[in-house]
Amino acid sequence: MVSEEPSAAAIVLAGGDGRRFGAAMNKVFLPLAHRPVISWSLEALSRVPNVRHVIVTVRAHERGLARAMLDRDFPNLDVLLVDGGESRHHSEYNALRALENRGIDVDVIAIHDGARPFISAELVHQLITVAHMVGGAVPALPALDLARIEGNEVLETLSTGGTLVRMQTPQAFQAEQVIAAYHAAARRGFIGTDTASCVENFTDTVIQTIPGDTRNIKVTYPQDLTAAEHILAAAHHPGA
Repeated sequence: MVSEEPSAAAIVLAGGDGRRFGAAMNKVFLPLAHRPVISWSLEALSRVPNVRHVIVTVRAHERGLARAMLDRDFPNLDVLLVDGGESRHHSEYNALRALENRGIDVDVIAIHDGARPFISAELVHQLITVAHMVGGAVPALPALDLARIEGNEVLETLSTGGTLVRMQTPQAFQAEQVIAAYHAAARRGFIGTDTASCVENFTDTVIQTIPGDTRNIKVTYPQDLTAAEHILAAAHHPGA
């Protein structure tokens, strides 16, 4: 008997600003190979059959910009726009409450940084599958050379392993667990550095790391956008 694939919702965080980047607009809407940065990850999510719902958190004054981009580039993708909060954590909580308030029932919720353009449908599917099986799944790279780690990477020591790693996104969790964790965090006034830190603090969820991808960079500074362009060029012209 073949088990049914777990259903999932994907939350894409796009409520930041361009201050660290030095841009006048939100970096997720800056062009990367003639497309907004965020569109690359949305395209990957659209190719994952498990992902039944997509929520994008945005700043209120950028709703029109986001909706225009979605209508132009993803006319067949049903995306719910939710106002972001004053921090990443608050934006996550706003999106989770929006799912609850609309009665959206899924097995797994995956939360992703919209400024990380190079996720793959295969990675997302693997994270959803593992999270459904064990509780939580996050992509990570070993933090072997601390001197070369940029400030936009989150360093974590997961309780399951005790090894310092560079956390990436998406981070996927069983829906009931991640929602319960954020409700508990709200009652305690806790603000996590990422989704995994909140889930670890308020639940007994087992979080399994899977190999991350060195191409899964976060666009935070101008040099990151240049690096992203180089990654795309290498993908189109391997060995050049």
